[in-house]
Amino acid sequence: MKQSLRFKIIVAVLLLTTLFAGLVVYILQYGISIIRSQAVETHQQILHNHIEKIDDSMEDASQFMYNIIAYNRDLLSISSYAYGSPAYVLSKIRILEQLSSNSNLYEKVSGFFVYIDEFDDLLTTGDLSNFKTRKPYLKELLASNPDQSWKVYHTDEESGFVQLLHVKDDVYLGAWMNPSAFTSNNEPNRSLLIADNGEVLIPYKEDHSLLGSIHKDIMNETFTGSASSLKDNNDYLWIGQDAQMAPFYLLTLLPEDELLHSLVIFERLTKYVPVFVGAILLFLYLFMQHQFMKPLHELMKGLRAVSMGELSIQLKYTSRPSTEFEVVAQLFNQMVRRTEELTIHVYEEKLRTQQAEYKHLQLQINPHFYTNTLNIIYNMAALQEYKPLQKLTMHLSKYFRFSLQTNRSLIHLREELEHVHNYLEIQKLRYTEDFHYDIQANDETIHYLLPPLTVLTFVENSMLHGFKKRSKEGFLIRIHAFVHDDSAILIRITDNGEGFRQEQLRALNDGLFQIEESGSGIGIWNVAKRLQMASGSAVQRIRFNNADNGGAAVEILLPKLDSLTANGGKTDV
Repeated sequence: MKQSLRFKIIVAVLLLTTLFAGLVVYILQYGISIIRSQAVETHQQILHNHIEKIDDSMEDASQFMYNIIAYNRDLLSISSYAYGSPAYVLSKIRILEQLSSNSNLYEKVSGFFVYIDEFDDLLTTGDLSNFKTRKPYLKELLASNPDQSWKVYHTDEESGFVQLLHVKDDVYLGAWMNPSAFTSNNEPNRSLLIADNGEVLIPYKEDHSLLGSIHKDIMNETFTGSASSLKDNNDYLWIGQDAQMAPFYLLTLLPEDELLHSLVIFERLTKYVPVFVGAILLFLYLFMQHQFMKPLHELMKGLRAVSMGELSIQLKYTSRPSTEFEVVAQLFNQMVRRTEELTIHVYEEKLRTQQAEYKHLQLQINPHFYTNTLNIIYNMAALQEYKPLQKLTMHLSKYFRFSLQTNRSLIHLREELEHVHNYLEIQKLRYTEDFHYDIQANDETIHYLLPPLTVLTFVENSMLHGFKKRSKEGFLIRIHAFVHDDSAILIRITDNGEGFRQEQLRALNDGLFQIEESGSGIGIWNVAKRLQMASGSAVQRIRFNNADNGGAAVEILLPKLDSLTANGGKTDV
């Protein structure tokens, strides 16, 4: 399966589409990372510029107050006057006038104030009309002996930044800034002012649940990152920047869905990448199946049929294939037709060759038999045994008469046994007392067909080899033919001679028929060859054994032979 062309094409297409889908996803993620990095750089610069303005405003306000302390004599001497005295009141008026005249120069400052702790008197300028409510905070701040840096003021009602500078004795000069003045004009709804203790000075309009982890990161000097809201399940990109003049930092939150708005359509399209890839795979599969795999399958089917011997097959496509496969189909059909014609021609030639070889083998039997018979006649004539010679001549004439009728390839068993009877009668006339024979065949067996001289060949070999070493009781040959099964009979030929040697038995049963230069052994090989050709099978049908009495035993398994098949369509019997 893994070596099939279909499997390799499907795997290749799947890999290519997977790589394409991976490339699309990679491009999307790369675009998102670029937009994020650009957004971080842009907002970092905005926050940096904004926090610098805040620091500059605080520093300018501090410098202004230091100048007032250094050069305003009323501020330095007011504590020496009695509370409510004309000098005290005039000093207050002049101090407030100077502070008010300069407040407009510091737009981020909500107002300046002077606090005289001894008289618990608070002087305010600018937008500090309700500042007197913060006296408890000022007293608490003074009681803690603070440094003169900017501090964060935060309650549930309001938040602010305050700086308190010691002037002289119980006189203090301070400034107040409202956090709302520090909100970025570019991102008014997304900027938060958060104290270093985590208190939110200017609340964000959205969820505050994600500020806990952000505050920890900023305290660890990590000023960029991403977080998820527990309220709306949105992802946010955050950028922070800490201030130098006060303990707070500025934080900007950017919703990623708005940040990546330009990639929303592309991001949605990537969700359909699997569907798109599946559609491509389906289209490619159907296209390859129709234009390539189906014609190739038909071609392979035709090749398998030809390999099984079906030479009548012709490729016929249900739909018109591509030009290349159409040409291949035409060439295949021509090749199969040509192969079928050549096969038929070769088969006919083989039949003619087998028939010629068969006739040649059969002709080899006749001289062999004639030679043996003439030797017997010569011996009888030499002994002047005329009456047996007359009988021998009669039996020999019957055989000659049958042999000269036609050169048949198959005869009935009855005719073969008559030949054997004539031959054995000739032998019996020669060896009257020392030779006996017994032939038995019923009506079910005598109509079977077999090549001529099949039985006689083994009878001759028994006479030639077994008779020489016969027992004192004489030499006996038995020929019995009986039914073996529904499709074959068994012809058994035995004698009481010496039998076969063991090595000779193994060679004969293995089909190793040795033909000597003198011609000895050609008869057995000839019979075996003609039986194979007549039956159309290479199966060995002759078995050689030694009989129980020590003599030789030959068994011939004779199947039912069709004379039409055996003789190429000519009836011989």
